[in-house]
Amino acid sequence: MSKNVTFRTERKTIRNNRILLIAVIALALAGIAAFSAYSIFSDGGTDMQSSASGDARAAYSPGDGTVGSVRGERYYLFWCKDSESGQLELIWVVGIRLPQGKYTVYSPSIDDTVEYKGEYHSLGELFSLYDVEGLREAVDSLCGVKTVSYIGSDSANFRQMINHLGAVTVDIDEPINYNKDFNLILGKGENDLKGDTLYKYLVYTNFMQGDTRKIRAEAMAEILKNTVTPKKADRIDSIFARIANLLLSDITVVSYSADREFINGMFSVGVKSVSIAEKPAQITK
Repeated sequence: MSKNVTFRTERKTIRNNRILLIAVIALALAGIAAFSAYSIFSDGGTDMQSSASGDARAAYSPGDGTVGSVRGERYYLFWCKDSESGQLELIWVVGIRLPQGKYTVYSPSIDDTVEYKGEYHSLGELFSLYDVEGLREAVDSLCGVKTVSYIGSDSANFRQMINHLGAVTVDIDEPINYNKDFNLILGKGENDLKGDTLYKYLVYTNFMQGDTRKIRAEAMAEILKNTVTPKKADRIDSIFARIANLLLSDITVVSYSADREFINGMFSVGVKSVSIAEKPAQITK
C-alpha cells in the first residue's frame, strides 16, 4: 500500500504551459482531476453540510469582486472509465469551501454497494446499467451530498493529462508485480509515476487488500493543489471556450455562466488545504 502521494512538476515549454491551463479550467469546472486528451489540467464561515436534494448551486453567496468575497460550498463528481471496455474504474467526490479554499476529497470504491431503484448494485455495475446519471445519484446518496456537476474521462485522456502535468510520486510499502489485466511492476519505496503507470497503479488499488480509498484521493488532492492557483484566474473564460465540447460532462454554456463566479472564487483563493476523507460521511467535514 502507498504511504503517501506527491506531485512532481517539471519545467515545460511555452506550448505545454498553455496546454496545462486548459486542464486547470477543466478541473475548476468540475470541482477535480478534468481529464481530456486535449488537456494539459483558516477554517470558519459557511458549514460544509449539504442536503442531498434541492439546487446545489444556490448554496453560496456571490462576492463583490475582491479575493475571498465568494462564500459557500460545492460538491463535484469525477470519474474515469476504461477506453476500450467502457467499464468504470475510478471515482472521486470533491467538496470545496469558500472563502477558506478548503477542499475535501473522497474516492469511493467501484465495488461499493448501494441501493438504486429498489435493487442493490456496485457502483461499477450501476455505471454499466444506468450510465453516469445512475452513478451520480448513487454517489450523492452514499455521501449525503448533492453534486453540482460531473466530469469524466477515459483512460487514454487521463494518461495524456498526467504526462503533461508531470509525474506523481508514490511511496510503496511492498513491491508490486501484477500481470493479469495489465502489467504493473513497481519497487518498494518512492516511485515517480507518469500517465500510463499512474493510471494502472490507481486501477490496481481496486484489487489491493485493505481500504485503498486514501491512495486514490491523495492523487486527486495533489492534482488540485498544483493546478487551482490564483495566477490562472484571469484566463478561465477563454480556456473554457476551447474545451467545453471536449469533456465527458454535464457542464453547458448556461451552467458555466451560472457557476462562473464560484469558479473564479476558487482560482482567486487557490487551494489552502486538502482533507482526505476515508469514509463517505467525512466528505462534508
